[in-house]
Amino acid sequence: TVTPKSYEPNDLFQTLIGQVASTISSTEVYNVKLVPKCFDAFYTAKGPQDILDSPFGKYKLLIDKELQKALDLFETKAEKHSDTYLYDLKSKYRIHSPLSTILGLKYPNRTILVMNSTKSPVSVSARRGDQKIAVNTLLENAIKGFEGANAGGHTPAAGAGFPKKYLKTFKQRICEASKIPTGNTN
Repeated sequence: TVTPKSYEPNDLFQTLIGQVASTISSTEVYNVKLVPKCFDAFYTAKGPQDILDSPFGKYKLLIDKELQKALDLFETKAEKHSDTYLYDLKSKYRIHSPLSTILGLKYPNRTILVMNSTKSPVSVSARRGDQKIAVNTLLENAIKGFEGANAGGHTPAAGAGFPKKYLKTFKQRICEASKIPTGNTN
């Protein structure tokens, strides 16, 4: 049994309810148009296992595999600068948000930015567990003046979207704001 005082943040994903939440989230990541059907299945389920045994379970397996692939590549593909990690993810699925959450839990004292630039607009998810840097402000400042861009969120978790033509400028601004040089320092 997981209690508020005994759990590790990653343990929540391993609970039955955590697995249900992951199934719903994976369905949304796979195809947002499936969310109403997923909601119907959730609403009519007699218990958590009904959701896990539903047809939506296949999306969780597929997205889990894609997340694991991205996690494996993170160590070699992310640009690491001091305590800021910039990861330009290459995925046909919109896994940047769940991936940034997983990485944020793994590296709570780091600023994690996961970008999906496979198409325009570029989507960015940022996390900073210790809240030393307000990632919402970081993203808002990084997109200033970008036509068709938006950013928002909270101190520990935020997101942004902007046209792909601004990607280089965005990365430069993040590096400048973090007082780090641009370019990969692996």
